[in-house]
Amino acid sequence: MRCCPGVDPSRVAGVLCTVRDGRKEKKGPKVNEEMSGKWVDVPGLRLAERRAAWIALAGTAFAIEAAALWFQHGMGLDPCVMCIYERLAIIGLVAAGLIGAVRPALAIVRWVGYLVWGISAAWGLRLALEHIGIQTDKSAALACSFSPDFPAWLRLDEWLPAMFLPTGFCDDIQWSWLSLTMVEWVAVVFTLYLLVLAVIVYLELRGSRSL
Repeated sequence: MRCCPGVDPSRVAGVLCTVRDGRKEKKGPKVNEEMSGKWVDVPGLRLAERRAAWIALAGTAFAIEAAALWFQHGMGLDPCVMCIYERLAIIGLVAAGLIGAVRPALAIVRWVGYLVWGISAAWGLRLALEHIGIQTDKSAALACSFSPDFPAWLRLDEWLPAMFLPTGFCDDIQWSWLSLTMVEWVAVVFTLYLLVLAVIVYLELRGSRSL
C-alpha cells in the first residue's frame, strides 16, 4: 500500500491510492493516524460535511416539534411553561441543522452548527430533568410559573399563542408510553442528540489532528 506517485500526502489529505495488479484504485476521504502509521477512514467527518446530514438534524427536530403540536391541538394535552421552554430548545436544534446545511464543507459553518446544537440540546436536557423533578416532587410545582419568562422584545406567547402560550400545569402527567412520561421521553431525546453530537465532534477533532 502506498500513496499515488507525485502526490504529497501532507498537501492532499484524504486521498489514498493502492496498487493492485498494476492498477491504481482511488479511495474515499482518509486521514493519517500517526500512532499506527496507517490510513484510517473517519466516517463521522465525512458525514458532517454532507448537507443531507444537517437536513436530517433539522428534519428530526422539526418532526418532534410537529408531534408536540399534535399532542396539544390534536389530542387536547395542555402544555405547561416548561413544555414551552423545551419546545424552544427543539427549535434551536432545527436552527442548528439549517445553519450546518448552508455550507457544511466549511469548518466554520459546521462549528457554529455544533455550538447551537450543543447549547440547545444541553439546555433542553436541563429543562427536562428539572421538569421531571417537578413531576416527582409535587411541592416543587409551586415554583413553576404559569406564564413564560420571555423578554419584552420576544413575546412569543403573544405573537404565536397556539405554539408558545402555556395552558397546563408543570406537575400534571397527561401522557405516558412504555412506563415513561412525556417529559422523560423528552429527556431521552435530548440525551440522544447530545450523544450524537459528541461522537461527531470527537471524530472531527480526531481527523483534524491527524491531517
